[in-house]
Amino acid sequence: MDVVSTSVLLVIGDDEERLHLRRALSREGWRVIPAGTGAQARQIAERQGFEVAIVDNRLSDERGFQVISAVQGPGVSTVALLRDEDTMDRIVGIELGADYYMRSPVNPRELVARVKQILRKRDRAGADSPGRL
Repeated sequence: MDVVSTSVLLVIGDDEERLHLRRALSREGWRVIPAGTGAQARQIAERQGFEVAIVDNRLSDERGFQVISAVQGPGVSTVALLRDEDTMDRIVGIELGADYYMRSPVNPRELVARVKQILRKRDRAGADSPGRL
């Protein structure tokens, strides 16, 4: 996948953490679309596309898992950021469609590595699909 065309939706309620992660993701050449609330994320999802959604489970207006359900679509991979290692949160997240989990606060380098992994898997899957040379 072309780095320039890759968009990442970053939904994190903490302004400082969101800015810190946004910088790390932007340095990779990805277009980062920030949102601080579930409502903002829903509005963004209605207006524009993205390949990866990174969603904090603890937002000020709703649980991140609800946001994941709302922003999912064809070709969108989701990373849920969990503050606690709660088994029930992981189970609910799996049922609602989260693809990956990371413990928050997350190390920016680890998040970049996860997004790269997601994009590599997508590229390999696309190369293996019928009709591709």
